[in-house]
Amino acid sequence: MDPIATRRELIAAPLFAGIAGLAAQTAFARPLDPEQTIIKPALVWTPNPRYPERSSDTCNLTGAPTSPGLYYTLIRWWPGFMSAPHTYTSDRYSGPSW
Repeated sequence: MDPIATRRELIAAPLFAGIAGLAAQTAFARPLDPEQTIIKPALVWTPNPRYPERSSDTCNLTGAPTSPGLYYTLIRWWPGFMSAPHTYTSDRYSGPSW
């Protein structure tokens, strides 16, 4: 008996058994639970009155930028427009733009 072949067999046997086990399993997704899902059907976009017409739109998700406290808003720029580099006097967080 060749000891090298025996080591190879000992190492390969669990590997092949695992691959065969994975191939035999089938995964199924559970149905969507409406109690755990929040769906906002449509975002309400309004033109930004501080900018030229058809340059940017805003969508307030929660809160208000003019009131104290936390708020979330989205800004959508039309083709050919963008926000110039600027700073704020209050604390702001600007997320990624998609």
